Amino acid sequence: MTVLPARANTQPAFGACLGDPTRPVAMPAGLIVLAIARDRIHAITRFHTDALYPRSGLPESLPEPAAPPRPDTRRRPGALGYDRR
Repeated sequence: MTVLPARANTQPAFGACLGDPTRPVAMPAGLIVLAIARDRIHAITRFHTDALYPRSGLPESLPEPAAPPRPDTRRRPGALGYDRR
């Protein structure tokens, strides 16, 4: 999931985009708006209407980032936790 900063009705907001294995782009998954009262978050509202993305200055889709390299989980002699029998 990718989260992008935005504004909605003068309140801070975030656009969420989710990747889809069948597409090369991440698509909108909701606009999260924070209602601020004094110095605290008063309410959090999630909108599922994709049409709000352009109104909030967000793109309608994002290129799907390359997958991060997977860590090597094979056990090696001398590695921490290696069972020496």
